Amino acid sequence: MRYLADVTPPGTKRLEVVCEQITSGLYVLRSAPYVRNATIFGQSIHLLVNDDVKPEKIRKYLSLIEVNVSEIRHVLPSLEDVFVALTKMQSADLASERR
Repeated sequence: MRYLADVTPPGTKRLEVVCEQITSGLYVLRSAPYVRNATIFGQSIHLLVNDDVKPEKIRKYLSLIEVNVSEIRHVLPSLEDVFVALTKMQSADLASERR
C-alpha cells in the first residue's frame, strides 16, 4: 500500500501557474519533459514538476506559444491533487496485479 507522501514524491514540487489561456497552457505543459503531472484547477494549472525547475523556465516555455503568465507560485497539494494522485496510484496497482 502506498502512502500520502507519494502525492508529492521526493525530488518534486507542486506549482500553480496562473495564466490567461489555461487550456493551451495545460496542453503544452503536459508535454514538457520536466512536468510529471498537470491539471486544471479553477482558473490556474497545478503542476507536479522536478524539484530543480525554476518558475522562469515555465514562463519562458509558455511564452513560446504566447500564453501570458501572471503568476507562478509554490502550492501544497489540494484535495483535487490528492484525489488525482491516489486514483492514478490505485489504477497502477490494479494494473500490476492483473499482470
